Amino acid sequence: MYRTAVVATVLLATVQAIDIGDRMNRTYTEYVPLPITVAEATAQGWEPVNTVCVPGLGYPFYLKTESYNTTILYFGKSGQVAGMSADVFGSAPPQRLVDAGYWIKVSEQQYRLYLAYRNPSEVCELVHSNHTIGDRIVINPMGVNRSLPLTLAAATKEGWFKGSCFYGMGTHWFFDLEGHPNMTWKAENLMPIVVMYNNDDVIHATFFSSWTVQQSLLHSVDWEPIPLPNALMCKNTCAADCTFAGTHFWSTYHVYYRDLALATCDGGCTSACCA
Repeated sequence: MYRTAVVATVLLATVQAIDIGDRMNRTYTEYVPLPITVAEATAQGWEPVNTVCVPGLGYPFYLKTESYNTTILYFGKSGQVAGMSADVFGSAPPQRLVDAGYWIKVSEQQYRLYLAYRNPSEVCELVHSNHTIGDRIVINPMGVNRSLPLTLAAATKEGWFKGSCFYGMGTHWFFDLEGHPNMTWKAENLMPIVVMYNNDDVIHATFFSSWTVQQSLLHSVDWEPIPLPNALMCKNTCAADCTFAGTHFWSTYHVYYRDLALATCDGGCTSACCA
């Protein structure tokens, strides 16, 4: 049983008044711009999945040119981006994460994790926001409904675990659903969204993590180009005792919400465990 009772009322659907960014770029080393308005999406070849507004998320769009889609973007009735989701294909994510509502089963061997960026009461209404991307990041509003901390201070208070700093990403913070603020180093206990903060100690990027490898020899379908063996995933944590028992490889999918230059590391360090 996850040790959530003490923090549940604080972490579920808690909203912090902050703009989460002014852009969306995906995939480490590639930094592919994602459209943040319906007009941009249409111009780039994205099409509506259907005409139904998903509660708390908006109207879903997918990129038709992909052979199959990892990413769905959601737009409010205002035309502004309101959320996104990433799919994993193949064997199921850890059952604990499915049962807890982090990964939602879409079909056989397909699971989805949603991120919502705006007030759920507004996305299906014609309400224009001053926030370019949104003012919150909520995992699966129809499932676990868990808000991510948008500031370093909030992450520290909630018991997140500090990891490494990378130029352009910022400092990684992880959450262990069983052992927070410490890590159990069991893969099934790792929250499947990792957050990163920049020099201003505000949210800079997030990444989806999957222990079902999503890359093939020819295509990574929005995920990072190569999967990470545990040894490299552990480099993100700066912890000598890191193991992530239960898996050997990870697929990761970064989304950046701000200018890369806003996330630098101490002493001119560009990656890994900067002092």
